[in-house]
Amino acid sequence: MPLALLIALLIPERLPNGALFPDRDLVIGVTALGVILSQIIQAPTLRALLRITEATDDPTSQDEESSKAHRGPGRRRRARPGSVPC
Repeated sequence: MPLALLIALLIPERLPNGALFPDRDLVIGVTALGVILSQIIQAPTLRALLRITEATDDPTSQDEESSKAHRGPGRRRRARPGSVPC
C-alpha cells in the first residue's frame, strides 16, 4: 500500500471533541484516485521510455566507453585492492 494512502487512512474518524473529521472520506478518495492514476500512467510511460532508450536488464551489457562517459571527465575508476595501477 502506498504511503500516501496509508497516511490518509490514519486520519481519525472523529476529532477529540467528538465531531466527525470534516471531509475525511474526500481526502481518502482523492488520495486513492491519485495512487491509482499514477500507477495507470506510470506503466505505459515506463515501457515506452525503456523502448526508446533501448535499456536492458543486464547491468554488464555496458561497454567501457559508456561507463567512462557516465563517470564524466576527470573521474577515474577506483583500483581494486591488490591491483597494480596503470
